[in-house]
Amino acid sequence: MILRNLDPTAGICNGTQVPGSDHAGETAFVPCITLTPSNLDLPFILERQQFPVHLAFAMSINKSQGQSVKQGGLNLQSPVYTHGQLYVALSHGTTKQGVKVIFPEGKY
Repeated sequence: MILRNLDPTAGICNGTQVPGSDHAGETAFVPCITLTPSNLDLPFILERQQFPVHLAFAMSINKSQGQSVKQGGLNLQSPVYTHGQLYVALSHGTTKQGVKVIFPEGKY
């Protein structure tokens, strides 16, 4: 999953899952980003470099907003905190067969 807006015009932005997107199989330049703290009162210089990508087996409902997926799952072992979240999560699947929901055992 991409963690920064790298090329919004090409659809490579925050939250894009590359294997599940139109960019699967393409070669892309992913720059290494240098992060420095805003607190400059430290007695030393601190810099961190990272690539703005993250291995994503799962993502939050909020992070998935605006995406459509062929296959997805929703774990309801702990309840969603607003009714709108459940709608958003269930409406991301392109087909009913592609959406799997896990309920607490014996609850429903």
